[in-house]
Amino acid sequence: MSSCLLVLSMFKGTRSTPLSTFPYSTSARLIKYLSHKPNSAQLQVGVNLLEGIPEYPRKEDFTRSHFKREDESDDKIFYSHPRYVTHIDDRAINALTAYYDKNLPKEAESHLDLCSSWVSFLPETYKPSRICGVGMNIDELRANKQLTDIRFQDMNKNPQLPFADGSFDVITIVVSIDYLNKPLEVSKEMRRVLRKGGSVIVSFSNRMFWTKAVDIWTAANEYQRVLIAAAYLHIGGFMKIESYLVADHGSGDPLYIVKGESPGYSKPSINSEL
Repeated sequence: MSSCLLVLSMFKGTRSTPLSTFPYSTSARLIKYLSHKPNSAQLQVGVNLLEGIPEYPRKEDFTRSHFKREDESDDKIFYSHPRYVTHIDDRAINALTAYYDKNLPKEAESHLDLCSSWVSFLPETYKPSRICGVGMNIDELRANKQLTDIRFQDMNKNPQLPFADGSFDVITIVVSIDYLNKPLEVSKEMRRVLRKGGSVIVSFSNRMFWTKAVDIWTAANEYQRVLIAAAYLHIGGFMKIESYLVADHGSGDPLYIVKGESPGYSKPSINSEL
């Protein structure tokens, strides 16, 4: 695909109004941040999409309204029946697995697959002694042959992870970041349970269960979703945040990666602000 067509694809939005007229309060800093556009050199597979971004937004720039959804019914109902589908096409899956193969640390001992399902797309050569899946459908989790242990948890009701500080070397979230209605709390928890230097890898496409995705995500175009995911990680305390297009729009689903590194976690002092 030509750079021109790729630009048009990445900036194809779902709204016809500017950010300043979103149907909820949006700060000037967040508007400026989400108005950033990548240069043409960045719109290639494997080039960091976050070079030259403006100041990251702060936690207070996001409001509860950003994380409302069209369908606010209990997620337990929505996910009650297993869906043995992959949500992205084979081309995007192969690109994700290839990215993992090059970037997951071979020495990793413990891996957390958050918002997990019946497949995790990890390469066969990647063999941590523990691969834990946390998800919303127990039958899907049991069907996932790459997981060594599973946990049922609704992260939208309880974003606190049931693991000790520094439990994991890697965390992955595959095509699910858009459904989290407490993403800033989840990001902070991911940093807590990662060891110092541990990696989080978030992947997403342009497909979703629209009514269950949060409003700021559905209102954004594809590049703005890269920025939103990067802001989640930054606010959670991650460093070295980068983003890559690993499968372009060519003849199938695009796939984006946003990744960050944990600086380690220090428990707040008794006198610190919550």
